[in-house]
Amino acid sequence: MTTEEVKNPECEDAQELFGIGVRAFVLQDYNQAAEVLSRALELLVQEHQDNLHESLGKVYLVYGKALLGCSKTTIQPLGEKIKEKAKENGEATSGDEDEEANENGEAHNSEPEADDNDESVEPGPVENPEEDEDDLEVAWEVLECAKKIFEKQNDKKQLAETLIALGEVSLESGNNESAIEDIKQGLELQKELLPNDSRAVAETLYKLGMAYCIESNMDEAIKNFQAAQQYLNNRIKTLEETEVQTDDIREEIEEIRQLMPNIDEKIEEMQVYKNEREKIENEIIKTITEMSQREVGNSSTAAGSSSDMAGPSTSSESRPVSNISHLVKRKRKSDEMDKDNK
Repeated sequence: MTTEEVKNPECEDAQELFGIGVRAFVLQDYNQAAEVLSRALELLVQEHQDNLHESLGKVYLVYGKALLGCSKTTIQPLGEKIKEKAKENGEATSGDEDEEANENGEAHNSEPEADDNDESVEPGPVENPEEDEDDLEVAWEVLECAKKIFEKQNDKKQLAETLIALGEVSLESGNNESAIEDIKQGLELQKELLPNDSRAVAETLYKLGMAYCIESNMDEAIKNFQAAQQYLNNRIKTLEETEVQTDDIREEIEEIRQLMPNIDEKIEEMQVYKNEREKIENEIIKTITEMSQREVGNSSTAAGSSSDMAGPSTSSESRPVSNISHLVKRKRKSDEMDKDNK
């Protein structure tokens, strides 16, 4: 069944619609995927009379990611085949959508790659900004539902993917702090579940690094980019140590190596930005310090001048000992009084 057949309004089988929606998502036909999954979700809620029924978790997840895809053109920064490779290793990535589609007989064994000439694939940003905001708002709501369901089921694999998707929605919405928190939580779960050569973890580390870039936290950005590189280097080592070197293995090694310069460039950009910012901050501190010193100097000079202009004090403490005029006047007055008494 093709995505064109999805438009058949007579299809009322929720599971069939879910499989079709997953396939559309894999093909990056996000608008079609969102439309079909929305209908599947509606039917399932009607069936179970519960919008947090355990069977709805995966539907919410893929639907939320499809809505996210509607709001932006999603390009895998660490390679288009990451989902396929992660799926082969049982990793928690969006490659699980392929598995769901297979269960419903809608997808091939390998992940189809988007073809620029394929008319059924229509990725791209939504032109209407109001629709874009609506997509992100709904995406956040349905992903929150998925999160609650997976938390209740203690499904760490799906929960990790949901948290990372929530982080991406927050990034698109400009809520960077929330994005970082969600992605970090998803990353911690992935690290519990996946090996130290996981490309899915490398992907998440890269996304977290980009989130820190937006927050201008260059140290954390560099740290996460370097960690992503380490996971990819571990993956190369694992592949190179495989006894039977197939074409797929050699192809993946080459693909990962081609990704490294991109991450190196990001690290270099962050380091340059960090150095420039530190230079500017040091210049500002230097300027403020110099201004403060000048103000202190001017205040001291002004205080000295004021003291000179004030003149001698009339208090007895300020008069020199040789000046006894104030006592002489009193003495004369006393003498006159004695004379009168006589």
